[in-house]
Amino acid sequence: MGGLFSKPAAPAPPAPVKKVQKEKIEKVDQDEIEERQKIAAKKRVVRTGGLRLLQSPMRVAEQEQKTKLGIG
Repeated sequence: MGGLFSKPAAPAPPAPVKKVQKEKIEKVDQDEIEERQKIAAKKRVVRTGGLRLLQSPMRVAEQEQKTKLGIG
């Protein structure tokens, strides 16, 4: 009677399917890593971009022009 109420065991998937699933999972993991790196790079640029702009040669040249008053 035990066989009437128990669920039959599912057959094991074929080996090629396992390989394809593993490759897909690895690709998704790699994509997630790349996405995190892109986000981190953007944050880094925003954080250091202000300092770069403050020290840029164009800004220094603008300040020199503004400090000259009167002739020459």
